[in-house]
Amino acid sequence: MEEFVGDLVARWIEEHPALRRWPGHPDETRRRVRACIRRYRFTGSFVGDVYATLLDAGRGLPPPPLSLDAPILGGDGTRYDRVAKDPGTGEVAVFRTHVRR
Repeated sequence: MEEFVGDLVARWIEEHPALRRWPGHPDETRRRVRACIRRYRFTGSFVGDVYATLLDAGRGLPPPPLSLDAPILGGDGTRYDRVAKDPGTGEVAVFRTHVRR
């Protein structure tokens, strides 16, 4: 049971933006899933309970670090391609390519 739920949770973490803080916390994820399995009493949706638990508990987690190798919006470019140093200030930063108006 735990393996099935673990696979489901791993897919959620990859696909759902609301759970974007969970990568990098596998021990905490397993602990929360085990707690949901122990607490479940055949009322309501078990899968919904696991999702709500992760959603609530994830609010207190720090955001995952940005990966410079991650693709930008599913394209060919990466964040590393946008890193530049400002010659005036010496600041190194990731620059945005799109300007909001």
